[in-house]
Amino acid sequence: MTMLLGCHVDRPGDVLTIEWSLGYAQSSVWKHLTDPKTLNEWLGRPMTFDARAGGEIIVDHDDGYLCRSEVLSVSHDHGTSHASSVELSWEFPDEPPSRLSLRVFDSDSGVDDGTGHTPITGLLLQHYGLGSLIDSYVAGWLTHLTYFEASLGATPLPPGQFWALCATLERLRASANGDDLPR
Repeated sequence: MTMLLGCHVDRPGDVLTIEWSLGYAQSSVWKHLTDPKTLNEWLGRPMTFDARAGGEIIVDHDDGYLCRSEVLSVSHDHGTSHASSVELSWEFPDEPPSRLSLRVFDSDSGVDDGTGHTPITGLLLQHYGLGSLIDSYVAGWLTHLTYFEASLGATPLPPGQFWALCATLERLRASANGDDLPR
C-alpha cells in the first residue's frame, strides 16, 4: 500500500522529516529516484546529473530557477538490508544552502494479496538547515513526493497542476488540528 506515513517539523533540530510508504520493490524505487529520465516527472528538469559521490546535480524547477546540489554521499546496498541512501547539498540562488537526505529501504509491512507478497518500500526524506524556510518546504516536498509516487506508478501527474496541489496541501496544513499535518 502506498501512502504518506508521517511529516514532522523539528524546529529546534532544524529538520523536516517526511516518511512515505510505496507499494514497489526497493530496487524499483531507488532506480526511479535516481534516474535522470524520470526526474522531470516529479522534481524538475535535470540540467546536469552526476549522481556519484562528489558529483553535481543541477535541476531546473521551472523557468530557469535552478537548484544546485553536490552529492555528498551515496550508498546502494544490494545485500540483505536492501537500503539505499543519498545525501546532497541543496542550494537555490535566493536561499541559504541546506542539506537533503533521501533513504529507501525494505519495509516489513507488505501484504499478501493472495498471489504472493507485495513489496513495500519505505522512503525517508530529511531536509536539514532550512531555518525560517522550513514551513515553506513542507507542502513543496509533499507535492514533489506525490508526483514521485504517481510517476513511479507510470501515471505521471500534469506538471501544470503542481502549484495548485501545493497550495491545496498548504491550506490543509494551515487548517490541520492536532498531529494531522504540522503547522
